[in-house]
Amino acid sequence: MAPRSYRIDVSTPENKRMVTTATLRKGDRILAEEPLVSLDIGLNTLYNPDDFFEETKKYNGTEALETAYNNLTRASQKAVEALYRVEGDNVSSIVSLNAFEYEEEVNGQRHCVLRLYKDLSRLNHSCEPNAIVEWNPTLSKGTLHALVAIPAGQELWIDYMAGAERCLRTTTNRRADLSRYYNFLCECHVCSNNRNGKSANNRLRVRALRLYTEMSDPEDQGDESDEERRVRKVRLATEYVSALETLNLKDGKLAWAKQKLAEYHERGYDFAVDEPGVEHCDVCRDEQSPRGHLDSAAEALEGAFRVHVKCCGRDHPVLEDDRARITELRLVAAGCASP
Repeated sequence: MAPRSYRIDVSTPENKRMVTTATLRKGDRILAEEPLVSLDIGLNTLYNPDDFFEETKKYNGTEALETAYNNLTRASQKAVEALYRVEGDNVSSIVSLNAFEYEEEVNGQRHCVLRLYKDLSRLNHSCEPNAIVEWNPTLSKGTLHALVAIPAGQELWIDYMAGAERCLRTTTNRRADLSRYYNFLCECHVCSNNRNGKSANNRLRVRALRLYTEMSDPEDQGDESDEERRVRKVRLATEYVSALETLNLKDGKLAWAKQKLAEYHERGYDFAVDEPGVEHCDVCRDEQSPRGHLDSAAEALEGAFRVHVKCCGRDHPVLEDDRARITELRLVAAGCASP
């Protein structure tokens, strides 16, 4: 077995942290760990994180959590109790501060699943993380991968608010959320360098959030046609990808953006086939055949594939879906299969 490339630093007992013991390359897997506790807390549409851990309420979820905790070995219970906590916290509150929340399909419905780990739950936060935790259903383990090259002796950080809606908010709003949900005031270098709220990073995050919001909005703008909307979405997605890369936020948000860009380019192929010779967009002008749209779609998907490899590892099932879709697009573009 290869030696561990991290250690748990206990120099600050109230907030133990994970530190590298070797130089890591971008995409290296640092850890694959089985959860101490894995709890399905129900339908995603019914889940309210504020309510689930509300001390004045007694939900089935908290009762299930207590049952799961009581069923652990004493050694595992001690591992849970040793995680970051506020003095006097009960088990529910410890989980709310340290668990990872996943959205998964259960019997055709989207459920929220909470998982708590002995080591992964030690990871601290940064608004510009150098690592990422993902759930690998093939391994039934949480995995930790390096997002960038990391020298030995550096702390490993993940983003507690990796979703675009929170991650791309202003420094003031991010710090407020982190204080509310995780009981600390963020002092990462991104927040520390933006005390007045006017940094370039802050402005770019606000712009990226606007781009994301417009991409996610299914509504038309005025009387625009389907093709005009598609061209606009290509522009938005291209700008969004550029913003995320400039912000060094090269995780699931970037993979999603590249997948959406591929989707918009693929729609361009359909328009180009239906109206040959009509210049709908830059791809039409640069290419003499509709296949240019498929080539652009495949290129975007290959970008998403590379992000998934780095964030999830080559044994994650998401890569099978990526490969199949890329192959299909390449075959159609080469004229080897019907669209």
